Amino acid sequence: MTHKSPNGACLEVDPSTLSFAMDLAYETGSLMRSKFNPKGLSYETKMDLSLITAVDVAINDLIILRIKKRYPKHSILGDIINPPKDITDYVWVCDPIDGTQSYAMGVQLSAFSLALTYRGSVVLGVIYQPFTDQLFHAIVNRGAYLNGMPISVSKIDNIADSTCFFSYKSHHTFDISNTIKYLLNHDKRTYNYGSTAFSCCLIASGHNELDIFAGTQAYSIAAAKIIVTEAGGKVTDLFGNDQRYDRLLQGAIISNGLVHQQLIDLLKDTKRQHISD
Repeated sequence: MTHKSPNGACLEVDPSTLSFAMDLAYETGSLMRSKFNPKGLSYETKMDLSLITAVDVAINDLIILRIKKRYPKHSILGDIINPPKDITDYVWVCDPIDGTQSYAMGVQLSAFSLALTYRGSVVLGVIYQPFTDQLFHAIVNRGAYLNGMPISVSKIDNIADSTCFFSYKSHHTFDISNTIKYLLNHDKRTYNYGSTAFSCCLIASGHNELDIFAGTQAYSIAAAKIIVTEAGGKVTDLFGNDQRYDRLLQGAIISNGLVHQQLIDLLKDTKRQHISD
């Protein structure tokens, strides 16, 4: 299996790499379930105001151990992993627990997210919701799957009939508040799910139509990028442009593709705030 990266270089993705990523997803999911407490967990608050638990750290350590053992020349970028000094061609981009706030509160709305990028282009992605045992995966040019079955985006082509998720907090880099207010004021089905990775998977599997991400963290979007795209959808930055997923993002729009331009038009007044994630 070969494809061309953005700079024209060809790449072959070894199928065993997908097996490795899926096994790692199941392993981390088992850890998430075993440490879950419906009464909640203690946590610390990071500089960007997001939460971190001991389980995040344990999964993070496990990821580094497994990847460095199997792919010692690859870089790793993640939620609680310091950015590598030298980015290699291959970069694993991971969020140990996407939706830590829900997890820490004892709510089962979290997911594990892992992607492999080659020169900034996502070539493999897995997202696992361990509490519902839903494993989404995709390899470039091979389609997207849920528990081994093919999935595809919805056919809704009007934003008025769409269901929209959003990930936005006051400390996020981009101000999308006007767009959210518009959607809410016009009776759109608009939610903040708590896990950006899993809400994107709901788009890939045809349950919802779009998601708006106002942050810059690649680990929140990288795996979703390929899963949604391979399911027939579209992922760009907030301004409709392609972007790399081994560095900071310009936010993201994730959609079934048919309502993508409509959302870009709604976001036309989006501005970068003097805040960093």
